Amino acid sequence: MHLIIATALLLSGFNVAFASELATPVKPFTYQHSMYRNNAKLGVSEMSFKSIGTNNWQFGSKSTGTEGLAQVARASASDVSILQLKNGQYELKSNRVETKVAFSTRIKTTQLSADGKTYQYKDRKGEKSVAYKTGVWDQHSLTIALMGALQNKKKPPFIFQVVNRDKIEPYTFKIISTQVLETSIGKLNTVRVDRVRTDGVNKKTQIWFAIDKNFAPVLVNQSNEEGDEIELRILSIN
Repeated sequence: MHLIIATALLLSGFNVAFASELATPVKPFTYQHSMYRNNAKLGVSEMSFKSIGTNNWQFGSKSTGTEGLAQVARASASDVSILQLKNGQYELKSNRVETKVAFSTRIKTTQLSADGKTYQYKDRKGEKSVAYKTGVWDQHSLTIALMGALQNKKKPPFIFQVVNRDKIEPYTFKIISTQVLETSIGKLNTVRVDRVRTDGVNKKTQIWFAIDKNFAPVLVNQSNEEGDEIELRILSIN
C-alpha cells in the first residue's frame, strides 16, 4: 500500500528534468486530480504552488485513498518541496515526503545544509549526503520545472539535474505529440511529454499538459516494472 500511494503522489511531481532557468516564473495554482491504479479508482490528489516569502516558493501535493483498500487503511501521502530563487533561477531548498497507512508513518527529507555545501537526505534507515550543485531539483518539484519549460517555449529535449538520496543525475524528457483530450472539465488541447530512459528499466512515464491552461498537467500515466499502471486525471484547475 505504501508503494501505491507513494507512486501516485510522486506522479504529481513526476520524474523529469531540465534546464533550471525560467524566463517567466510559473504562476500560483491549485489542481485536483483523481487517482487510478489499473483503471480502478484509488483516491484523490491535490497539488498547489505558492509564494511563501521573498525568493521562496512552496510546491505541495497531497494524496488521499478514498476507495477500496486504500480507504480502509486510511492511506495518504504528502510531498512538499521548497524552492529558492537564486541568481535568477529556481533550485531545491528542501523536500519532505510523508506516507501514512493505518498506524504506520514514514518520513523522508532532503535538506540543503546550513552552509549550502551539501544536500542531506534522511529516512528511517539513516542519513546520506551529496555535494551541492547549482540549479538542482528534486523529483517532486520538477513539475514546476517542466511547466516552466513549456510555458517559456524551451526547445526539447528537457534535461534536469535531480537530487535523489546520495546522488545527482540528469533526467531527460521529450515532446511526443499534441492531442485533444476529453476530460472531466471538457476538451483540452494538450502536449504529451515522455521520459527518455536509458537505464534499461522497464518503466513508462507519460504526461499531458493543457496548452490553454498554462500547461497544467491534466493526465499523467506511469507504469512500474511489475506492469501496474497509475494515472492522475484532472478534476479541477484553479
